[in-house]
Amino acid sequence: MPHILQPNAAGVDIGATEIYIAVPGDSDSQPVRCFPTFTAHLKAAADWLRQCGITSVAMESTGVYLIDWISLNLSGGCNGAEEGGQKGNFAGQIH
Repeated sequence: MPHILQPNAAGVDIGATEIYIAVPGDSDSQPVRCFPTFTAHLKAAADWLRQCGITSVAMESTGVYLIDWISLNLSGGCNGAEEGGQKGNFAGQIH
């Protein structure tokens, strides 16, 4: 069995109209959810991640869509790493 480096991590796929989020299976009865990209839904996603005990996220985005996600979700103390179509990669912690 592989060693788990970040047991409280989520995977986030950010698109223009939807964001898919996966958390560890034991964090929630519905560990994969889809959220629209409106501000109220992004806030709901952030609340859900906190309820699941998520402290790190790995994000994929092919556009600028991750900017709102970062400002709303990582400002709550999550660590994040982004890999995708952006020039350069986002990595770090936003307080």
